[in-house]
Amino acid sequence: MLLALAGVLSAVLGWRMMSGIPKSRRALALGARALLLVALGLAMSGVYRVQEADELTLIGVVDVSGSVQSFANFGNDELGQRIDIDQVARATIARMSDGKQDDDRIGLVAFDGQAAVVAVPSRAGVLDRTIAKPPIDGSDLIGAISQARAMVPAESNARLVVFSDGRSTTPGLDAVPGDVQIDVVPIRYDIAQEVIVESIDVPTRALPGAEIEARVVIRSLASSSGVLRISDNGEPIDLNGGEPGTAMPVQLSPGQRVLLVPMTLSGARVHRFEAQYIPDEVDASRGLYSGDTSLQNNRAGGVTMTRSRGRVLIVSPRLESGERESAELERVLDEEQWAIEPRLPSAFPQDLLDLEAFDLVVLVNTPRDALPTGSEELLVAYTQDLGGGLIFVGGREALGAGGWQGSEIEDILPVKLDVPDDLVVPQVAVVVVLDSSGSMRRTIMGSSRSQQQIANESAAEAFEILDERDLIGVVAFSNNAREVVPIGTNDRPEDTRARIESISSGGGTNIGAGLRMAQEMLESVEANSKHIVLLSDGESMNPEELPVIADQLGTLGIKVSTIAVGDDADDKGMRDIATRSKGVYYRVINPSVLPRIFLKAIRVVRSPNIREGQFSPVVLDGRNPAVGSISAPPPLGGLVLTERIDDDPRVLTPIVTPKGEPVLAYHQQELGRVAVFTSDVGSWSSAWIADPIFARFWSTLGAWAMRAGDESPGELTITREGSSAIVEYDAIDEQGAPIDGLDIRLRAYDQSGTAQELSLTQVGAGRYSVQTPALSPGVHVLIASPTLGGDALAPSIAGLEISGSSEYAHLDANPQALIELAQRTGGRVIELSDTLPTDLFSREGLTVRRSLQPVWTTLIAIAFVLFLIDLAMRRVAFDRWVAQAREDTIAAARSVRGEQLQHAFAARQQARASAPEVRDIDRSPMKRTAPVEEDEPAGTRDEPESDNPLIAAKRRARKQFDD
Repeated sequence: MLLALAGVLSAVLGWRMMSGIPKSRRALALGARALLLVALGLAMSGVYRVQEADELTLIGVVDVSGSVQSFANFGNDELGQRIDIDQVARATIARMSDGKQDDDRIGLVAFDGQAAVVAVPSRAGVLDRTIAKPPIDGSDLIGAISQARAMVPAESNARLVVFSDGRSTTPGLDAVPGDVQIDVVPIRYDIAQEVIVESIDVPTRALPGAEIEARVVIRSLASSSGVLRISDNGEPIDLNGGEPGTAMPVQLSPGQRVLLVPMTLSGARVHRFEAQYIPDEVDASRGLYSGDTSLQNNRAGGVTMTRSRGRVLIVSPRLESGERESAELERVLDEEQWAIEPRLPSAFPQDLLDLEAFDLVVLVNTPRDALPTGSEELLVAYTQDLGGGLIFVGGREALGAGGWQGSEIEDILPVKLDVPDDLVVPQVAVVVVLDSSGSMRRTIMGSSRSQQQIANESAAEAFEILDERDLIGVVAFSNNAREVVPIGTNDRPEDTRARIESISSGGGTNIGAGLRMAQEMLESVEANSKHIVLLSDGESMNPEELPVIADQLGTLGIKVSTIAVGDDADDKGMRDIATRSKGVYYRVINPSVLPRIFLKAIRVVRSPNIREGQFSPVVLDGRNPAVGSISAPPPLGGLVLTERIDDDPRVLTPIVTPKGEPVLAYHQQELGRVAVFTSDVGSWSSAWIADPIFARFWSTLGAWAMRAGDESPGELTITREGSSAIVEYDAIDEQGAPIDGLDIRLRAYDQSGTAQELSLTQVGAGRYSVQTPALSPGVHVLIASPTLGGDALAPSIAGLEISGSSEYAHLDANPQALIELAQRTGGRVIELSDTLPTDLFSREGLTVRRSLQPVWTTLIAIAFVLFLIDLAMRRVAFDRWVAQAREDTIAAARSVRGEQLQHAFAARQQARASAPEVRDIDRSPMKRTAPVEEDEPAGTRDEPESDNPLIAAKRRARKQFDD
């Protein structure tokens, strides 16, 4: 409507304003202007054109799960080697690709418990790649289909071909969208001999040292003989009484058998039980066992938790004798009769169940990059949901000096890790030099992400630990170097991240060019410390120049830390660059750990946010429950600089420096408690250690932070249902009466720390229940957090182990599930035994993709041409040129015609002159009398003009020519 109104208004005004221009030009100009407005309006409105795809992308989805590998039999090759699903799938696709056109693509996805991209869609060479991925328990067919769908280019038609037994351990196959055609190749098998350990049922909670009874359920298809073993936290339990060995002999008949095994619990807080059936060997060289085909489903696990209090995990990077920084702290806590377990950061618990075994975690001078990936998420869940205590102890590599800025942990700390604005901090300048050669396109096994993407994200995250006043820059290099982020202050993190993540791979490897550009950038700025972080995964062109460049950088005071990634990296050359420039060398085989390595490389660049020098702490609250009664503590020799949180009344800072910086701060963090002591427990605290205040301070702070011993009003009971579980919560008060009206939130954490949140529904007096969705294989921690009238009650915690062998529970394939999938998506069912191959690249029945292509660029070009036409109609007098050209044309035509007439007249006169004279002869009596015209003036009959029309025409033409 607005566009039409603008067009009408423009036409009316234009017609009036161009009144001095001939109507024909006015009409053309206004017409061009109207079309110009239409083109611009359509361009701004985002008009698209619909384009139908012609090419086809075929993605092979190959099931490499344990059930297919163990049960499917494809025969042996000519060398007698067993043929696997990888060979079968690639050969089948090759056999059925006769209809493939030049523009068509093939991609491959392999899956077991996790989908992995084997080959991105390409026009050639894909089927030469073998499928190799680390095995992961399970069969995630749904995730593999989703991964394959995401790989198809938007401008291409799509078809998937699935090779599977149909036994997916993740639900949702019936919810797969039908917009992409899925052909299926069922992998069929039917097992006659197999033993399955279905479960080991143990109490979810028990008292330390109690006797419990384990219920082991075993199902067998045929008779089998073997032994049963049960372990508790990896230690075998003696099931054989006085007989040699710890295993119990078992004879199985077809059907299900339940074994009841009494056991006595050890003093551990968490007990992980594993039951394993080991069949007798028949022919181990051929993989033949008594009544059993696969050993992968002969294990099951269970978890029992006991009530105990006082376990402390102390994490410190220095536990060697002579350098044991936490030695005095361990002594004090041990005197409190607490169970102390020191660990290196690399031995930090890998899942929440292991972490739940402790009531208090103390991180002593621990940098962020020293802990395994995922530890931060575990610590947050441990504190907020499990009610565990957490204490950070300072040091030269702790808190802000340890790179904890921007982490998930920072959000739960009672201090700010950013250095106060009024503190003068030595400025550093860092340039990251990233390899963007073609080899950086390699994908990380188990995902579709490339080394380049991981490196880009790692560099962007690493800059977050630098101060915003620091100088940063980024250079990418392949055949040549280019500046990605110009060197400047670190105050635009979003722009920096966007620029870094835009780096793409392609070309060769020219490390020298990247270092030269980084050198120029650093020489152009002033900073207290200058550093280059270089990452590459290959050997550089012109390697002989690298030592010279490294020496020059070292002479200029520019240190180069190098990160060599992958097997093809120039290990010797990268190490030499770091050594010559006084930097640090890092060797990385698995690119997935790059984020940690980048953090470490950047952290060593930054001058630690610490202040060393003796000062006397100021006690603001001498009778605080977390520190006891302290009035005049001894001096401390240093601290990590942090900033107080004054806008949260829940955060208390009872001890500070004379300048007001925190020495001790703490607060309640949901169910847990978190404290930060910014000095250390070593050299900075030597005066404290020599004084009784050290023991009194740490025993009081540890007791305050430790998990509360409040008993939960309820107990959790867990019943497994395949890969899910029925969770029941029974709540009673101190008098044994059921508690109704509870609002119970259940969180189920898997081994990675990822949580599913559910709500329990009351199903009876004091009883609440919920069934979980399918859970991934591994150990899960279930936390029931009840509230009554808005008041939080103590949580109840239980462990659950989902066996990775759940995919083996069915001893036959499920081709029907695949057939139904093909029917829903318009696909075909292809049997490996088919003699007539199906054309996988046939367009028959294919859903043609239509993509929307923006046309604004075309419209802008049209608008520009129309603008020129409008301008020309108004500025250039085309009508005068046309009139003049018309007159010239007419004059020329008349001249030519006149000349033609003149030549004709001359020719006639010549003919008359050469003809003989003919005289009239009087032949009487006939006599001719000439007629007489009346009123004719005398003399007019001499040479009349009409008697010579050629001469008259010639005269007229000459006159017009002369005019």
